[in-house]
Amino acid sequence: MTIYRINSNHHGFEQLIGLHHQLISTSDSTFELDLSKTQWFDANMCAVLGAVLVFAQKKKRLKISINRTIQKGVEDIMQKNGFLCHYGWDEEPDIYDTVFKFECFESNETGRFSEYIEKYFVKGGRGLPKMSSQLLGRFRVSIYEIFENAREHADSKHGVFVCGQYFPKNKRIAFSIVDLGIGFQKKIRNSLNLKLKPNEAIDWALSECNTTRDPSAGKPGGIGLKLIREFIEKNNGRLIIVSDAGYWELTEKGKIEMRQFEFPFPGTAVTFEIDTSDTKEYYLEGEDPDIDSIF
Repeated sequence: MTIYRINSNHHGFEQLIGLHHQLISTSDSTFELDLSKTQWFDANMCAVLGAVLVFAQKKKRLKISINRTIQKGVEDIMQKNGFLCHYGWDEEPDIYDTVFKFECFESNETGRFSEYIEKYFVKGGRGLPKMSSQLLGRFRVSIYEIFENAREHADSKHGVFVCGQYFPKNKRIAFSIVDLGIGFQKKIRNSLNLKLKPNEAIDWALSECNTTRDPSAGKPGGIGLKLIREFIEKNNGRLIIVSDAGYWELTEKGKIEMRQFEFPFPGTAVTFEIDTSDTKEYYLEGEDPDIDSIF
């Protein structure tokens, strides 16, 4: 298959799911990925590509390489964020400080993941809208909970993949976190015996008070995604979740779009885009009585 453009949207995910299906269907022992005709690749989607390639490497014992004939713009993106370093390239310096580096975290690397989030989600850094220290802390915890969900709920044995990018000209931050676990649909069915379509399962998990966690365990469920969703709604950003064959998107206009893919994704991918042109100031509810708080 030929990949021409990968954007953070249904078509971008559809292409990478098609690549996944091609990889797991091959009878060959080696595979060379050809990106020579790829004109654009959203940097954060390297987390999705990385997950797809690692899945095939571990499940199929497939030896994967990447052809060196990559268009300069795409090569620059993938060298600066460190993705191509995993396939033999040298890393290029991020002189404009716009990269959220591509990383794969094992399930026991909770400390290293926390350090990653604290490094890249800094108050006022990379165009992040103004938010109080308390809200920034909660925002970081929300991202961390997505990582924890991959560990505790999804049973992701092949790691958690992250990557992002700040686009100063387009006024946005895009960030993706991907696991190779069982997905929303199977987890909800196994835990609660609810039979939902893949996109319905995502929507159920994002609804208020819905969780597959045992309440006796003492941990609330779903807080991470719900807080991020509320912030994205106020910010006029985007939130995309892909799990199994389901696609769920909160658009810039606050609308929910749900679709299904022909083939399933081998886990769950959460992508959020933040509008960095947003001049509002964000606080937790009750934190400052003089500010119109949003949380």
